[in-house]
Amino acid sequence: MNIIAANTVLTHRAATYLGLFIAMLGTPLFLWAFNMDVGAPSSLAPYLLREGVIFLMLLVLLVVIRKGEQLPYSSIGWHTDRLGNALLWGLLGVLLCAVALAACIAQLMHWKIGAQTPARYEPPLWAMTITVLRAGVTEEVFYRGYALERVQSLTGSKWVAVVATIIPFALFHYRQGPAGILIAGVTGLIVALIYLRRRSLPAVIFTHFTVDFVPNVLLPALGVLE
Repeated sequence: MNIIAANTVLTHRAATYLGLFIAMLGTPLFLWAFNMDVGAPSSLAPYLLREGVIFLMLLVLLVVIRKGEQLPYSSIGWHTDRLGNALLWGLLGVLLCAVALAACIAQLMHWKIGAQTPARYEPPLWAMTITVLRAGVTEEVFYRGYALERVQSLTGSKWVAVVATIIPFALFHYRQGPAGILIAGVTGLIVALIYLRRRSLPAVIFTHFTVDFVPNVLLPALGVLE
């Protein structure tokens, strides 16, 4: 391998490590720093600012993929030529997650579900929809489309990649208590397996978004959950 080729490989590898840092640690570190400095949002402006910064991190990661790694977005499972198939697999993911949530051992053990302390600010449903969309898009791009693919590429093992991405994804939900961590781990495993089966980022985004949208936006809008 000549010097130019070796430098190119090193540059791409460095970009991948940067991407993994953004994907796996960017959001939790930002939220930790945000809460330490600004505190939990107490009004709409900081709430939307928080969501906007996470979307910005997604944009940075996309630049890393194209400019740093010089790879197409298909390398993170983004395909627009089979959206119908992605929708069907996304619906399957929703069904499996619903079954998993219904049967979750956390329910049987009466663990506390949800935030450990009441939120300082209850956003309007339209703002909550932005949060649900942000979670569905960014978390699936970060943990499934990017981290799962890149860790598998680096280690040569899809199961190492699954474990290495599900653990931080589950722990990232620590504010929802032990049950929240367990539920995130179970649903994270389901979407990871669907992703490995189809390599379809739109499918797992649809699953994640729907699983969050129904209880957090749709049911409250219908007056089922207050």
